[in-house]
Amino acid sequence: MHKDLNTIEQHLKYCKRASAMATLLVGKLLEGEIEELPDLSDAEKVMEKYRLDDDAKSKLREIIEKRAEDKDEVLVKIKKHLDNCANPSSMICKIARPLIDNENLPDPPDRPQKGGEKGEGC
Repeated sequence: MHKDLNTIEQHLKYCKRASAMATLLVGKLLEGEIEELPDLSDAEKVMEKYRLDDDAKSKLREIIEKRAEDKDEVLVKIKKHLDNCANPSSMICKIARPLIDNENLPDPPDRPQKGGEKGEGC
């Protein structure tokens, strides 16, 4: 129970409306829609490394919730996109929908060499 409460708290940290999300998450658990909430520790490392803004953190939390069964693979794909991007927070918001919907997300284009236009590839 203590682990579950910590995981719920972890999820609520990255929500805009924590009370509404708490109700939603507990409802999903009680109704059996999900067995457990995924741990966000690895996602938090991504949030810190790329200095994501609050909107991007919220989207990343949602991605991990929806893709709990393959979250490690999804995080690898997300990191590829963020490594090739000038604005990681914007990129998370851009790629969130296909990831949440379990659609194919192609690998990002290579980042242009120095001297290219700023923001290319994002």
